[in-house]
Amino acid sequence: MADVYAESSSQSWLQRIGNSVKLTFFGVILLATASSLLWFNEGFAINNTKILRFVKTNANPLSKPNFNPENNQKLVYLRGETIGGKIADELIFPINAILLHREVLMFQWTENRNTHAETKLGGSETTTTHYSYQKEWCDKLKDSSSFRHPEGHNNPKAFHISTCTIIAPTVKIGDFTVLNEIISKLGFFAFRDKPQIKPGLALPLKQGDSPNSFFCGTDPAIPAVGDLKISYFYVPSKSTTSILACQNEDRTLGSFQTPYGDFSKIMNGQVSLEGMITDQANSNSFITWIFRTIGFILMLIGFMLLLKLFVVLGDFIPVLGKLVGRGVFLLSLLLCIVCSLVVITSSWLYHLGFL
Repeated sequence: MADVYAESSSQSWLQRIGNSVKLTFFGVILLATASSLLWFNEGFAINNTKILRFVKTNANPLSKPNFNPENNQKLVYLRGETIGGKIADELIFPINAILLHREVLMFQWTENRNTHAETKLGGSETTTTHYSYQKEWCDKLKDSSSFRHPEGHNNPKAFHISTCTIIAPTVKIGDFTVLNEIISKLGFFAFRDKPQIKPGLALPLKQGDSPNSFFCGTDPAIPAVGDLKISYFYVPSKSTTSILACQNEDRTLGSFQTPYGDFSKIMNGQVSLEGMITDQANSNSFITWIFRTIGFILMLIGFMLLLKLFVVLGDFIPVLGKLVGRGVFLLSLLLCIVCSLVVITSSWLYHLGFL
């Protein structure tokens, strides 16, 4: 059960007016940041589209992963059985794999904040913040010294063992050696069989809740703060992969330099050239929309901060303040939609050479 603490503070109407005036400055900064983010995001989207068009036109499919000097410094598409080697870390015995990924989670205290503001007649405002603390599995260290109430919620200062990805010393596909910069992009799978733990380890490992995971602590059913959950994932040797990369003179496969930027791609299984390009296009589109959403939200917050003063003035009578607040939100939303569309359209026209 989570520990909960509450703290309250009050501000007079005049104090709130002064603070809202200061917030207009941050509103301007947010609007500038959001506009820049939307502008450059569209530029990257257009550039990525140009890269994929170039790849589609210039890729050289290889019927077999065999070296041909005529393809040196060209973009090649190939697929086939990919051979790795022996990989191990400090906990498990070596396995035949292309890539080994170790994920480490620590059971830690986390802090959540929930703030509620109540406006009173005359414009004053009482703000109540609830701090709740609960234990969760986390992949990053939580600094308990920064908690509002650190007492009784102490986390360890460091992980005993960290998350890492290990690539086989040499990865081959046919006549080619695949460089790490490409292998690192490969998706990995959970172990089919239980990894074999080395004897005499300093960490007391127990079987976890899945065949590919281990627990470091006293009782997996009742974990304590500082306990670890270690999971292993890999790409087994002799897996089939599909690759789009540059054929180098030394028989390696690396990133290809297009006129618009570097490009390389690797996927598990037998994927057609068109399928790889489509997958990359979908990934690019997803990232573009993520940053569009972030830019839109930042712009909306920026406009709301600019208009915050009107809400505070209306809060002298709380009912009126709520009505003004709804109006300010709708106006901010309208301005945000219009301005974001203008920025996005202008960026497209500029990067396509129409401006």
